[in-house]
Amino acid sequence: QRIVNFDLPSTLYPLDIKPIAGTFLELNAIELPMVADWIMTDIEELNFSEPSLEQLTLLEPDLIIGDLFFADNYDEFSAIAPTLIVNYDFGSPTALSDDNLFLGEVTGRETEAIAQLALYDQRVAELKTALQANLGDLSAIDVSLIRARDENTFDVYPRNRPQAALFDTLGFGRPAAIDYDRAGILEVYDTDNLIPISKERLDLADGDVLIIAVAPNVDEEETSLSATLGESIENDPLWNTLNAFQQNEVHFVTTAWVLAGKDLIAAHNVLDDLANMFGVEIPTPNPFVSE
Repeated sequence: QRIVNFDLPSTLYPLDIKPIAGTFLELNAIELPMVADWIMTDIEELNFSEPSLEQLTLLEPDLIIGDLFFADNYDEFSAIAPTLIVNYDFGSPTALSDDNLFLGEVTGRETEAIAQLALYDQRVAELKTALQANLGDLSAIDVSLIRARDENTFDVYPRNRPQAALFDTLGFGRPAAIDYDRAGILEVYDTDNLIPISKERLDLADGDVLIIAVAPNVDEEETSLSATLGESIENDPLWNTLNAFQQNEVHFVTTAWVLAGKDLIAAHNVLDDLANMFGVEIPTPNPFVSE
């Protein structure tokens, strides 16, 4: 009944579970405004970097959930309440479903988790059908996704990350420089996670369509920096040498795309963003957006 989740509260919202405490509440509310009131009411803020054992004790939780970042805290947490330390595989194409099924299992909401994922898969299939009807052969359109942390620091999403794996599911192509499976990415770039690049290596992500998640690190001045970062990128002469810029096919998106690797609300927002980018409609409405 009383769950402390060292994660964004919104990850539990689709299961109709409200944690008593979570992390980065304000960021969560900004990026997912449709559940902002729910996030900012009756959920206590946790310090992600330096968790307080006194705070956890006073919360009297029945269960504490955290990822490997908190492995060293396991014994201390377990002295307060049963604790689960989860090894989230962010580099798996199935991370979104894996993580939500796991949360459903540990909270006794497996049926709800399965139903929520089935609805998401339905909307993905509908989006694919609409895109094919509007654009034809999607494999001829190379799409890439990068995260902009600041004006000179970027991460390319390889195809094994769930956000980029979605492009494969929909049938899009990928720029040749990142057109590898998980093993290939590991061999070529020595990582199966995000591929860090400088501004001078933006050619790796250049394609027919470039999606840029404007998402500074959470310890930055998130709102003000995000507001200026996209504009700075657009005005940089180096960016404008890219094919996607020249074809006017660069799309700036929010931190919700970063969250969508495990957060179902954010993942549905990604589907809506893609539908808007390509001028199509998804017949089944977003379950988290009120008409």
